[in-house]
Amino acid sequence: MAELLVFLLPNLEVAEIVGVLLNLIGYLFSGFSPPASTLPSAIVWIYKITPMTYSLAAFSAVVFGGCSDDGGLGCTQMTNLPPSAADRITVQEYLEGNYLMKHSKIGQNCGILLGFVLLFCAFTLLAMRFVNYQKR
Repeated sequence: MAELLVFLLPNLEVAEIVGVLLNLIGYLFSGFSPPASTLPSAIVWIYKITPMTYSLAAFSAVVFGGCSDDGGLGCTQMTNLPPSAADRITVQEYLEGNYLMKHSKIGQNCGILLGFVLLFCAFTLLAMRFVNYQKR
């Protein structure tokens, strides 16, 4: 995305500011804080179009969402939960219920990330071809 901004905007300073703003929005709506299950319906679309949503979901599901036969971090019972959470819930269940990060969707999330990369590459090529800020 940074390469796209550099070719799309008139100078590096503007590209840096817009990049910081887009990263801030991406981190804010990636589904961690606030959790994806508590987002208002009016801003769920921002959650769905943010690339960081899918990278965070894939990474969290790999690390915390796996619960195999030999145990794992996902099978661990959570302790010291807030009163609003159910008793005797595993890390995997908490991750899937509260943050909407499912272990079964790791491949889908990685595919969506690949789609974002290809989309940004295509937009970068278009910006390189058609946007020109040189004065004659």
